[in-house]
Amino acid sequence: MKVLIVAAGRGSRLGVHSDQTPKCLAPFAGSRLLDLQLSVLRGAGLDDIHLVRGYLGAQLDGLGLTLWDNPNWAATNMVASMLCARPVMESGDDVVLAYGDIIYEEKILEALLADDSEASVIVDREWLKLWSLRSDDPLSDAESLRLDDAGNIIDIGRKVPSLEEIQAQYIGLMRFSAKACGELLDILDRAARPGGDVQGKSVANCYMTDLLQAHIDHGGKLHAVTIDGGWIEVDTDEDLARYTALVKAGTFGNLCGIKALDGR
Repeated sequence: MKVLIVAAGRGSRLGVHSDQTPKCLAPFAGSRLLDLQLSVLRGAGLDDIHLVRGYLGAQLDGLGLTLWDNPNWAATNMVASMLCARPVMESGDDVVLAYGDIIYEEKILEALLADDSEASVIVDREWLKLWSLRSDDPLSDAESLRLDDAGNIIDIGRKVPSLEEIQAQYIGLMRFSAKACGELLDILDRAARPGGDVQGKSVANCYMTDLLQAHIDHGGKLHAVTIDGGWIEVDTDEDLARYTALVKAGTFGNLCGIKALDGR
């Protein structure tokens, strides 16, 4: 099994914390975001770890990762960065795909690895607790996510007018079999042809949720591996300040379950 971490973007909303370092190397709780994620991955025995870099990418040398470059990181989005490591997706192995700005408990990764679906996506049913900490208007930064009776995602990534259309929230951690990787690449190859698109966007500018919804629309199954908290996303300098304050107060674990960081 391979791991592919996508971490090419500038992360401008992180303010001074990403002025001179990639977003995934932002300091947090006496460590760095990426180091905390790598610790969980390696603790689960996942050592074949690949990372797509872009902004200030040279700083990611020497971490024991296989590195791929997105030279157009400033003008492209997540899916285009993933495609910079296309050989990983074509390797014939299962691939764990992760964003570079999240950290999560070991049990979340264990749940993902235990699911035997062709395509598995972690979704958080307790997302509103985290979003309410991060924003006075949680709906402004939330997206649709609905499941069918079999626990498969049928709708993801739309802006919605009410909380009723959100059964959980996508966290940016998923696993694809070799077959599912091929299906995703087929969608992108078709979209790259003249007149093609992914949910109305070009391949260069579509988001991962656009690709996931396209997979659903093409008849693919995405099994939701449900969790109840146990993770965070760091997107803004306000996020980092709030989480750091909780760590110092010894209450960070109450938010996301990662109690080992409290008091650092």
